[in-house]
Amino acid sequence: MSIKNDLLYDLLAASGNPNGWESKIHQEENFCRLPRLANFCGERLREKSVLDIGCGTGQLLTFLESYSPRDYLGVDIYAPSLSIARKEHPKNRFKLFNVLKEDLREKFDYIFCSGALSTRLGENSEVNETFLEAMVQRINKYCITGAYFNYLSNTAKEQDPDLFYYDDNKVLELSNSIIDDKREIAFKKDRTRDESHIYLIKKCRFQ
Repeated sequence: MSIKNDLLYDLLAASGNPNGWESKIHQEENFCRLPRLANFCGERLREKSVLDIGCGTGQLLTFLESYSPRDYLGVDIYAPSLSIARKEHPKNRFKLFNVLKEDLREKFDYIFCSGALSTRLGENSEVNETFLEAMVQRINKYCITGAYFNYLSNTAKEQDPDLFYYDDNKVLELSNSIIDDKREIAFKKDRTRDESHIYLIKKCRFQ
């Protein structure tokens, strides 16, 4: 998995777009989903802890400065992006870390995972589906209040062969099978970009 990601992000870095965002607007729209998640949970991000899975160069942290989170940890498996993140944010925590192979010794109020599920990992779709299952399990494990992740939907008319496009029904079924009875799922679809968005929220927050 790491080799596949490294090759893709080497190409993105060489193109001058190391995080792979379609545009600045696309980036901002995705980042805004984290405070929206806190809203769903009846809270604000102020004084909350945030885990950013697939943090890239740490641009989410720049966005979060006005929200004053108590703690932030950015993790990624691509070292060159983390080097940039550490230079940009020397006082914050960034870690070269494989969420699926290593264990964190802490939990976080909120978890954000945007773009980390996009790389096609093999010819067989089961490879990506197994990867997604393991990632959702980890997200559920480390999350205290709410979590957000996104993925590309197979409803896309044009599909990049290096990226993987998931079946919405399968993702929802998988996510529901993993989360415990204390959580609820909110699903949003962006048909203009063929992206789907999953919010995992504590049930009690709706009551």
